[in-house]
Amino acid sequence: MELKFLPIQMEHAPEIAKIYNYYILNSVSNFYTEPLSEDEILQSIPFENSYYPCYTIFTENNIIGFAYCTHFKPRQAYKHTAEITIYLSPEFTLKGIGKQVLEFIHLQARNSGIKELLAVITAKNNASIQMFSKFGYKSAGFLKQVGNKNGELLDVTIYQYSL
Repeated sequence: MELKFLPIQMEHAPEIAKIYNYYILNSVSNFYTEPLSEDEILQSIPFENSYYPCYTIFTENNIIGFAYCTHFKPRQAYKHTAEITIYLSPEFTLKGIGKQVLEFIHLQARNSGIKELLAVITAKNNASIQMFSKFGYKSAGFLKQVGNKNGELLDVTIYQYSL
């Protein structure tokens, strides 16, 4: 499947919100418990910061997802480490698209000067764990019961990739 990546823009907000809110309401892949507005979602993505790659993913002219990097911690010593996030419309998951997205985001991150990428994943999110593992990310940490969503205590696992 041929993908096109465009820097995230304000006009992408309705589709990004639709995708993100689907996962908020139907999964434990993130720890929000209530849908977010378009503005709230865009505030959490550093799309106006040229250091961090932030892209909307298209196939033909349709938005099918988004991917971005953001600071791991907002301290100067962490400048070369970023957290990576990828969300695809549910109908586009498990089709090998993640590999293409990772290749693209890795190139952009490397060009920005980022050296280490961290994927912070709910431990029950096997599809994400498998995707990042297949691409060479290594387990780097495990946090027990740090989230509570829908009455369920959730663990988080961290995977790391050196660019």
